Amino acid sequence: MLAILLILMYGLNIITYLKSNIEKSSEKQTSFDRLYILSEYFIKQKMTTKQDGINFENWIDEQEFSEEYKGVNIGFEQIGETCIYRIVAFGIQKEIKKLYFCS
Repeated sequence: MLAILLILMYGLNIITYLKSNIEKSSEKQTSFDRLYILSEYFIKQKMTTKQDGINFENWIDEQEFSEEYKGVNIGFEQIGETCIYRIVAFGIQKEIKKLYFCS
């Protein structure tokens, strides 16, 4: 009887552990997906250099550059737990840099 009780307790501990890991991994994936979508929007529309009505994707305009958007840090240094980066040209000199999006 004691052996069955120990086996059940062990089984419940394993299930609790696995459930916790699944929730954490799902949370990280959701955060990553959000960062990816925001990075696409920023480097392809919001912060792009515009000349003669044309948006130049991945070429970031210095005046349009913002360092934070709804809890997401945007910058040239990795600040945060979950980060992705995009290679961009920055400013008039078209300096090639890694632009980080971190939450």
